[in-house]
Order: sequence, then C-alpha cells, then structure tokens
Amino acid sequence: MKRLLVAVFLLISILAICVVENMNLNTISNDIKSQLTTIKTHISNGDRDKAENSALKLEENWKEYEDKLSFFISSDDINELGLEISNLAPIIKNEREKVSGEIRKIEVMLKHLNSEDKYRIN
Repeated sequence: MKRLLVAVFLLISILAICVVENMNLNTISNDIKSQLTTIKTHISNGDRDKAENSALKLEENWKEYEDKLSFFISSDDINELGLEISNLAPIIKNEREKVSGEIRKIEVMLKHLNSEDKYRIN
C-alpha cells in the first residue's frame, strides 16, 4: 500500500510540474508575441527607432525567459530562438527589408516550441 501511495504521489507531482511548465511556456510565448506585434506596429508606422528599442527590450526580457524555459525545453531550441531574437534589433537598424521575414521566423519558432514541447520533459 505504501508503494502505491508513493507511486500516486509521484504521478501527481509529475503532472503538476507539466501543467505549470505548460502555463509558463504559454505565458512567455504570448508575451513575446505581443512584443513582436508592437515591433510590427512601429515598423508599419515608419518608426524604426521605436521598433529597434522594442527589439532591444525583447532581447532583455528573453534573458529572463531563457532561464525559466531551460528546465523543460532543449538548449538547442532555446539557443536558436535566442539568437534570432538577438539578431532582430540589428536587422531593424541595418537591413530593413529583412525585418518582416525575421519576425515571422521567430513566430514560427515559438509556434514550434508550443506544439513540440507541450507534453515532453527533457
């Protein structure tokens, strides 16, 4: 009976961790998406300086998100997404024609993380 209770406790603990991780991933993903929407709005309004500042703020926020996500998501995926986010501000400043493609790439990577890592523990 003791073993059964321990097994049930472990199962409930693992499920709780998965639910918390999923909620955390969704929160972070939604926050990044809203920041990308802000960047797109600034770009469509022709305000590249505000877009660049928003991209730099996103990069700062990413450093916090990275720590939270590293427990459940593979480091390769995190590093790849972090690299794309850190490249966004210089692209806004120097290569204006590539901005929408870069933002779209980040959005696709976020969608991939949400779908692939929903129920997986590394």
